[in-house]
Amino acid sequence: MPDRSRSNSPSQSGFAAVRATGAILVAVTVVTLLGVAAPRAAMAQNGDQRRYLDKLNAPILAVSEDERAYKIYFEAHELIDVADDRMAAATTSLDPHSPTFQDAIGWVSEPDQQEAVELILTKNKRGSNATQRKIFGLPYGTYNVDDDLIISDFVVYMHNDLLFDREEAYLPRYRELMALLRAEAFHRAENGDATGACEAILGVTRMARQLCDRRFYDEKHLGMNLLLNSFIEIRDFMWYYRDSLSIDDFKLISLELERLGLERIELPTGEELIGQQLIEQIYGPDNRVDKQKFPEVMATFDSLGSPLRRFQAEAFWLQVADKHASRKEVDVALDNAVGNWKLRWRLPLHSSLTPDSEFEQLDDLEYAAVKRPIRDLQKLFDLRIPLVTQLNGTATAAGIHAYIVREKGKLVPGTPMHEAEVPARLAQVQPSFVNYESTLVDMYDSTDTKLHYAVVRNTDPRFSHEGYPIDTPDGRILLAEFWPLLYSVGPDQSEDLGKALVHEPNPVSGDKCDIIFFPNVDVMAREAKRH
Repeated sequence: MPDRSRSNSPSQSGFAAVRATGAILVAVTVVTLLGVAAPRAAMAQNGDQRRYLDKLNAPILAVSEDERAYKIYFEAHELIDVADDRMAAATTSLDPHSPTFQDAIGWVSEPDQQEAVELILTKNKRGSNATQRKIFGLPYGTYNVDDDLIISDFVVYMHNDLLFDREEAYLPRYRELMALLRAEAFHRAENGDATGACEAILGVTRMARQLCDRRFYDEKHLGMNLLLNSFIEIRDFMWYYRDSLSIDDFKLISLELERLGLERIELPTGEELIGQQLIEQIYGPDNRVDKQKFPEVMATFDSLGSPLRRFQAEAFWLQVADKHASRKEVDVALDNAVGNWKLRWRLPLHSSLTPDSEFEQLDDLEYAAVKRPIRDLQKLFDLRIPLVTQLNGTATAAGIHAYIVREKGKLVPGTPMHEAEVPARLAQVQPSFVNYESTLVDMYDSTDTKLHYAVVRNTDPRFSHEGYPIDTPDGRILLAEFWPLLYSVGPDQSEDLGKALVHEPNPVSGDKCDIIFFPNVDVMAREAKRH
């Protein structure tokens, strides 16, 4: 079945009716697909585009269906009631004290949502559920997916198999399923099932991690950002339910975070295929720019989402066709840019040997076939340091929680702790509650420096007898004596003893702030405002 260009997606509410008239639907769909594909048919080259689509999908299809999660997610999404107004509350950051919290809990507790949750979190014979499978595993295009998925827009549409002209229609549904598990975590915690709640909140993180393995920049970039946010959600969750979670619950969180394998996140290999496919289209048999195809193809790329720009874009690219580099030069430029990215990706995050990006040095017009279709991967490079630091900080915070539970301590804001109830040094949480010493590393500082840790003591000249003040975007809070403080020095790499905090999981380079992982001072500040 060919891919399609769509103006409207079938609604969930009409799915049953659509399936009831399957024969009519197939006939109408085929006519529709052929009709909208016709204007672009001239760009097809006798199956050459399909060849690139096959290359794109080969690694995905090589993984067995038993190790792919996408069909389970699809079936779960078909079950949930997305028309319920309360679902919106579940897609926000959840706070048990929020006025919309009960809406989210009420929505997820309904039978349809509970059936979907069970489908996702039920373990198979290998002892893993959908969020723990090897990959998300949805193929690109419609050639390798079931019709039901296409009808419900749980698919990536590849228009005429052009890799850069695609629509990740599944992404909104994927994020709704993550919201489902997030709400389920709080639902279980509120009902006393702490261990089940941990499994659900970790499922959110694993889904984000699965998205990081997709093959295009925009999917991977979104997955990495969702992963960053999931670490904050886990810390909030641990804080809200710190008196309900057991040592084993906190150890489970720490262990599962360490198992995420962030070092195995790869560059989006689909971007290189985009460049190869585009280069092949714009050159003629003599390896010179085809002055008819070049402006058409480049204008198609430039006008994605803005069809009215098509003619203006074609006129521009027709004028610069003579300035474009030769086929050989462009092939070399693409190979060098990709090779440079791969080299830099393998180097340590703080390596002083990291070379500049060759991609950025290419001329925008002379090498337009490389620069225009491929996303600059620098943002993915920039995300890795906050990503690893957030994981380390969250796993270590779970270890501190576990230590306090073991020593029968209670974290009551404004009330001093007993000195013996908190770890005197960070090393005391590893290996008992955090498995690997590498998890204690602050990637913003250097690969050899641990996350920064201190215990508030009145006898320490760095701290005040009235309590240690920390400024947050929601106001100032005071840490009482013997409260532990875990933080990263942040992008300014300045030791500020947790003096300032930002909410963003990925502070802008140069922001003068620390990133505090324990305690949850921003939540404490919001809670203080309510009292």
